[in-house]
Amino acid sequence: MNIRKIITATTISIMSLASIANAATEEEKGFIKLFGQILATQAGVVDLSLDKDELSALFAGMEASVNGEKLPENIQEIGPKMQAFLEGRANALNAKKAEKTAGEVAEFWKSLEGKEGLQKTESGLAYEIISAGDTRLPKEDSFVVINYKGTLIDGTVFDESDKENPAKFSLNEVIPGFKEGLQKVGKGGKIKLYIPANLAYGDANIPGIPAGSTLIFDVDMVDVADAPAAPANMPQMPQ
Repeated sequence: MNIRKIITATTISIMSLASIANAATEEEKGFIKLFGQILATQAGVVDLSLDKDELSALFAGMEASVNGEKLPENIQEIGPKMQAFLEGRANALNAKKAEKTAGEVAEFWKSLEGKEGLQKTESGLAYEIISAGDTRLPKEDSFVVINYKGTLIDGTVFDESDKENPAKFSLNEVIPGFKEGLQKVGKGGKIKLYIPANLAYGDANIPGIPAGSTLIFDVDMVDVADAPAAPANMPQMPQ
């Protein structure tokens, strides 16, 4: 959390908001509310879990900025203290979230034990082959064309391909669990992947994917091509 960047970006955003807030229609007020939600997310406010009084203090600061009040003259002195406080607050909350996620993930993997059709590799990847497809399997450097949906263990969808325009990429460009799993099924096949965090994004916080998350992918293998015959217009996803 870089407080200087946040202060600059927030001040500019609030000034922009003030310039359009006069005599707003109900629809425009909805836009402003949405803008506030986006601003709070981008500035890391949602990571602070502020209570009612703390939110009031935040809004008071925003109002002061809109009214043209200058930052305190001793901002260079209190700025680092503020940054340390906010970072400590965010880190403590993230640690609690990570602990909660770890417990939920452990329970989820326990629930998979003995599941019919489930296979597991030495790396820790688990998968179910819904249909095997062609006997010619992708290699670790193959290019694939797939339709897929990625969900968290609670069913939240964090990514999904457009079925009218399937995703196309090299297996060298994706997370380890995805790369390993897609080598298990041929063209025309379907597979369900259960990718543990160490084969996905680990403890990194990715938008829509909490740190330590197990990822679940439902994949339809549309086509496979050996390198270097890459399909045209190949996007890089999911990385």
